[in-house]
Amino acid sequence: MTLNPFQEVGEDGSIEQRSVEDRERSIAELTGGIDFSALWLSKLPSVEFDNESFRDAMDALGMTLEGMAAALDISKRQVADYRKAKPIPRNVAYATRYLVEAAHKNEILSEEMTA
Repeated sequence: MTLNPFQEVGEDGSIEQRSVEDRERSIAELTGGIDFSALWLSKLPSVEFDNESFRDAMDALGMTLEGMAAALDISKRQVADYRKAKPIPRNVAYATRYLVEAAHKNEILSEEMTA
């Protein structure tokens, strides 16, 4: 049986569909009340994030191994491995992209405030 990521497996092994149709949009509701609109999911960036991109992100952020490990809540060893050739998991790729985008937005805000 293939599980849809928007289905919940009950304690008895039954599968409960958690998708909800809204008049304006489709919503996938996950356990814990977290919901994602189809529009939001479609705007997620590609998960393709190679080691060179990871190194470039660290350089752009001015992060050391220790700083990146703390920001991503992973070990320094994992950061070192991702800088080399270890495949980067989707969650680390998204988190890294978020850090870069947040830093860029902060930079723009700072420039606007000083202008």
